[in-house]
Amino acid sequence: MEVPAYIKDDPIQFLHAFEDAEEINVAGFFAATMAWGKRSIVIAKVDDLLSRMAYRPLDFIGNFTELDARRLTGFKHRTFNSEDMYWLIKTMQQILIHFTTKNFSVFFLKYQLEPEDTFLILKKGDHANGFICIYAGQLEGAQ
Repeated sequence: MEVPAYIKDDPIQFLHAFEDAEEINVAGFFAATMAWGKRSIVIAKVDDLLSRMAYRPLDFIGNFTELDARRLTGFKHRTFNSEDMYWLIKTMQQILIHFTTKNFSVFFLKYQLEPEDTFLILKKGDHANGFICIYAGQLEGAQ
């Protein structure tokens, strides 16, 4: 059970900042991804990232273009930097584009139920740093 007094000092607060279930999932994903270290720093960094997305992470990801990459310039949290966030957002955008329901919740549920059909490792040259992109099913032209 969540204790309301605890929420304001914990990254869980970002799940309470949204009403839309998909926005909650995306904000929660970012909060969980960065939730290592001192809570006050994690909260500041998640807030920084979501602020760069105008607190509309689903819209930001879905409509992300190269022009939007400048919003990420200077972002840093522990080992994550602006380039890492760029590729994470591009990966999440590909999930939205290629996953038939355009729904992260269903995508992650599918991964839990059918992991062998969900992961596609792209060639090193396809994404900087050899990021692993997680797509449901196979994409045309991908190996």
